[in-house]
Amino acid sequence: MSYLVKPGFSTCYYIRKLLLQNEEELKTILSQKAGFCFNTQETLEKLLRGIYLEETIEQLLQTLYADTTEISTKVEKLEVLVANHQRISVESPHNYQGLGEIKRQILWILGFKRVAVKIEDIVQALVQLNEYSINYIGRTLTINTWKSTRPDFEWLNLFEFDRFGKITFAGQGKDVANVEQLNWLQEWIVGYVCQVAQFIRDFTTTIEYKKIGELPEGVLITQVTSYSHWVAAKPRSAQV
Repeated sequence: MSYLVKPGFSTCYYIRKLLLQNEEELKTILSQKAGFCFNTQETLEKLLRGIYLEETIEQLLQTLYADTTEISTKVEKLEVLVANHQRISVESPHNYQGLGEIKRQILWILGFKRVAVKIEDIVQALVQLNEYSINYIGRTLTINTWKSTRPDFEWLNLFEFDRFGKITFAGQGKDVANVEQLNWLQEWIVGYVCQVAQFIRDFTTTIEYKKIGELPEGVLITQVTSYSHWVAAKPRSAQV
């Protein structure tokens, strides 16, 4: 069993200092309508004013990341980032760009990153996955697998297939998917990939290795609800 590395006392309270300095900005990010954050206003208040700060940060990391190893890696990263921020603040206090980049990385590790996934980008990612499947198992079996694994969620029915196997969306492609839609989409894709994997050897590992079904930020459509992949992604533009 892996040992869980926990953030130190001084690291936690330096993080609180950064959060307090950026409180209004973080509240604005959390209140935006487009897309969603993997964090909440309630969690922010606990981080800013809660008594058990170390425990709150530890619990937050456990909700954002998958396992002990990943959490420990993020804790170690936070320790390094905080130390660097402290050092630069003393040695080069006017290095606003460097301090801002470190601050951004700290806040993103803690879940303060707004994710906005356009439906038109989802369609393009699904097209990649769909075409790859058709090349190996044919159009009819591919379409039938999509349909048979689709959960009973009305929004998913807007993704349509014509007789040639082409995927389209019968709605507003410029819209941004919300967290509920992405959760249902993830369930659909997981079911689809598991089913196709019965016909195509190493299908799951191959689409990840070849980056089939990739969104513009570099996150695969199969990983769309995994925060660890979003925090490591290269954004179109910085959110914090």
